Amino acid sequence: MIEYRVECQVNDEFAESWEEYFLNTHLDDVLGTGCFTGYQFTKDTDLSQEYTIFVTSYFCTSIDKLDFYNRNHADNLKADVLSKFEGKFKAYRNVFHILKSKTV
Repeated sequence: MIEYRVECQVNDEFAESWEEYFLNTHLDDVLGTGCFTGYQFTKDTDLSQEYTIFVTSYFCTSIDKLDFYNRNHADNLKADVLSKFEGKFKAYRNVFHILKSKTV
């Protein structure tokens, strides 16, 4: 299993609209590509900063699926985010191989 993690530092004045956009549009658009099996969307609770950190983890079954997503879908979805929030956030991306996971 692969985790594609995107951490975004969003200027506080846009955090509410960012959260709304992700919850109502972007997450389902990414999942709709068929490349991912699910996602987790989280928000930092530290209010002492000038920005809000949102972390989205997208899960897929193989690195090939992630490569397909990056080749065929990522540019359009990133452009959609930029059309609404350009200059209002910084994004950092990582890819992890999940070695073991368990929930109770």
